[in-house]
Amino acid sequence: MERQSAFAYLIKPDGSAGADISAIPNQLDGELGYQWIRVQHVTPAEKPPVFDDLNLPPIVVDALLAAETQPRFSKLAGGILLVLRGANTQSRADPDDMVSVRLWVEANRIISVQLRHVLSVEELAQSCEHGGAPPTISRFIFTLIESLSTKVESMVMKLVEQLDDLEEESLGDGGAAAQTHLSELRRQLIVVRRYVAPQRSALERVSQSDSALLSDTDRMHIREVSDQTVRLVDELDAARERATVINDAWVAWRAEEMNRNMLVLSIVAAVFLPLGFLTGLLGINVGGIPGTDSPFAFWIVCGVSAVLAVGLFLLFKRLKWI
Repeated sequence: MERQSAFAYLIKPDGSAGADISAIPNQLDGELGYQWIRVQHVTPAEKPPVFDDLNLPPIVVDALLAAETQPRFSKLAGGILLVLRGANTQSRADPDDMVSVRLWVEANRIISVQLRHVLSVEELAQSCEHGGAPPTISRFIFTLIESLSTKVESMVMKLVEQLDDLEEESLGDGGAAAQTHLSELRRQLIVVRRYVAPQRSALERVSQSDSALLSDTDRMHIREVSDQTVRLVDELDAARERATVINDAWVAWRAEEMNRNMLVLSIVAAVFLPLGFLTGLLGINVGGIPGTDSPFAFWIVCGVSAVLAVGLFLLFKRLKWI
């Protein structure tokens, strides 16, 4: 578990920012800028000490520290609560392991909470450190939403590309490994959609919100991101259906291959059944078996068996069984 940490950025209207942990309890005058308090790598079971100085309603604290979250947007007295999901950009991370960002936005103050590393938040922090922070709270919200959505879209496109590769593979060469890959890909698509679909609804509510914390321009930009998320959900739905079709095709091909194999075995059994009856009949150990005294009896039996086998083969060929 990574060490809990908190940062306070005092962001001025020109985009310059200074970091000062001692400024956490304070709120700025809107003319002087706004404050971004970033709490990261917290443990949901424990309330971080920094929350003792933030004077937040208990319902907001519970939402910011919830162990499991779904994307949501709520307009509460005194501010807005926004929970979003982003792509996990850590190496070797599964695409469906999406990380959450929780925001409480008030007049002149933003409080963000993340339980794990979120690249979009880190990029915003770097912008603050290099003097390129979003100049307003409204622009901050839009910048974070756009960054999260861009990375989620890139992740989904990679999943779709993997599906394209599987779709192009020959059914005969698919093999167990390809089917295992397809099953894992289908699971990832399902989980990713479980987060992206409510995020679409949350962004739609943000774009339609009448909160004074959002400017008309940024609200319009967020609406564009919301529309992109709608198309992303459609892409996920289409990918899931394609994955189902590919899986059904593989199942049908395997069933057909099995039926062909069973047909061959059945024909072989049908050919050798009368031959086995003939040899079994001649092999009984009782008197009166014909040909016991003839030196040509063995070859006669072999000839009869060969003629019988060829005749059965031609019969099956005529009946189009083979």
